[in-house]
Amino acid sequence: MIFSMIYSSLDLGVPSSLDDIFSGLQNKKIFSKEIMNLIGEMKGLRNILVHRYTKINDALVYDLLNERIEDFDKIILAIEKFLKHN
Repeated sequence: MIFSMIYSSLDLGVPSSLDDIFSGLQNKKIFSKEIMNLIGEMKGLRNILVHRYTKINDALVYDLLNERIEDFDKIILAIEKFLKHN
């Protein structure tokens, strides 16, 4: 995951979880709270898809992704901005 790589490259310590990575990047103001909240929501969706895939309503997931597709653009732009400045 790109956020793990960024965290590691900044020598922010050894995280004990993915949530530590997200909070560390937000606390150090590497990424905004908005971006990290979006990432957290995506992580939640990913966990549901991976662990409950037999109970997923495909149409509902499709609609959700279509409604929130701009969130991917926001995250990509934030990552690109970080990479250009570092």
